[in-house]
Amino acid sequence: MIRPLVLLTTLLVAPAAAQAPEAVHGGPVRALAVSGEALASAGFDQSMIVWDPATGRARAVVRWHAGAVNALAPLPEGGFASAGEDGRIALWPARPGSQPARVLEGHSEPVAALALSPDGRHLASAAWDGTARLWTLATGEARVLEGHRGNVNGVAFRPDGIVATAGFDGTIRLWPEADGPKTLAEFGFPVNTLAALPDGTLAAGGVDGMLRLVAPDGGVREVQVGARPVVALAATPDGATLAAGSLAGSVTLW
Repeated sequence: MIRPLVLLTTLLVAPAAAQAPEAVHGGPVRALAVSGEALASAGFDQSMIVWDPATGRARAVVRWHAGAVNALAPLPEGGFASAGEDGRIALWPARPGSQPARVLEGHSEPVAALALSPDGRHLASAAWDGTARLWTLATGEARVLEGHRGNVNGVAFRPDGIVATAGFDGTIRLWPEADGPKTLAEFGFPVNTLAALPDGTLAAGGVDGMLRLVAPDGGVREVQVGARPVVALAATPDGATLAAGSLAGSVTLW
């Protein structure tokens, strides 16, 4: 999401984690992720809540980040990665305590998006410092992906493992291991969010309320979602249905 569209808080909250069966977020929810049999939600109230979907009750409430929590991603062992305004990425076990198992540091501005690679070995992050990073989970080392002009708002892994990013500069870029970055598409206005489909198509949500489907060869199909910016995307595992959330408070199923 581009900087003017987000109101972030900067209050510092002491780290805390507790069982909270009646837990609720104290502000807008920014991200959701499913890992194993757990659901995690993160929000502008600086917290991550891990839920039991079967009962609707919270397993744990974690307040560790110094600022809004913008992004979540599942981890291979059933835990979660969280990231946000403080630029840090925290790796949590399936039942988190008050402190993360590991912290990945390197971004100098808020992290806007996270994605787990298909093989579970890497985590990708997109940030407002103009970079994305490809982290090796086993070692914590990162490959810095530089090339966007301005905030990087979205990141996704294609099924072939190639990282795709989208940003304020209106471009979608691919980052193969051997070659330099490739600009797959350029729209001329900011892209807020990115999702990968099983056939290699990339779905991009823009500030103009359009959903764009970018084929592996760069071909683009456009779908009008609404008049307000598209800020969230999620696809079913088979890629047959795509959900697009907008700043108008609506979700469109396409």
